[in-house]
Amino acid sequence: MDMLRNAPIRAIFFDLGNTLVRFSTDFFFARLAETFGVERHFFWDLFGRRPDGLIYQYECGQSAAEFVAAFRRESAALLRRINKHRRIGARLKYPVFTDEQFLAWFTPILSFEYPRESIGLLRKLNAANYPLFILSNTNETHANYLRREARDGRMMPWAEELFSLVRHYIASCDPDLRCRKLEYDPANEVESTKIFCKALAIAGCKTSEAIFVDDILEYVKTFERMGGRGIHFRGSWTRVEAELYKFGARW
Repeated sequence: MDMLRNAPIRAIFFDLGNTLVRFSTDFFFARLAETFGVERHFFWDLFGRRPDGLIYQYECGQSAAEFVAAFRRESAALLRRINKHRRIGARLKYPVFTDEQFLAWFTPILSFEYPRESIGLLRKLNAANYPLFILSNTNETHANYLRREARDGRMMPWAEELFSLVRHYIASCDPDLRCRKLEYDPANEVESTKIFCKALAIAGCKTSEAIFVDDILEYVKTFERMGGRGIHFRGSWTRVEAELYKFGARW
């Protein structure tokens, strides 16, 4: 650890959602509930079950068309199960909606609120010439949306400035990645460390020369097992700054 504390810092990787920027899926699930006429919690496992939930495939490079098609298949099966056990009321019919409507419901999960604390730290680190990167489990819809926002600045008040402060937005869905951050798996070390190896290659540095900040502790531990320096973000940017200082960052 002492050797790591004294190692040069040639890259600092930050997670995006619920680290640099807040996000919430509640709006999306509420729209599904309204459209299908069932409680929103019925849809949770379709997307979040491990390891084959819909979102995991989408974050690993699946196309938007494939994502929507997979949702139609699984939601139709869900509706059949609900109808089978429905004791009162008429049988639910599968609703009519276009792929474009579905993706429009799915897109706005990132907060419009300006992330003053995180961008403030990025400004200081950028001014001190630390190479900054975003490393995110992100799907095609959100990656494309954010990149457009960074260029056009139409809606998100923070997108243009955030992306101007980092050297590269590394999204798990990108064609040169197609893999996501995972909990470390000693039985499949190559797969669980793949995205970090690719990110380090993009940054052009060794693991020991990088710092990784994420709100998911398991991902931080994966990076630390590789020999990198990790910071678990738990809501306090003051604490992140203190950890960066311990690792030798100065601004």
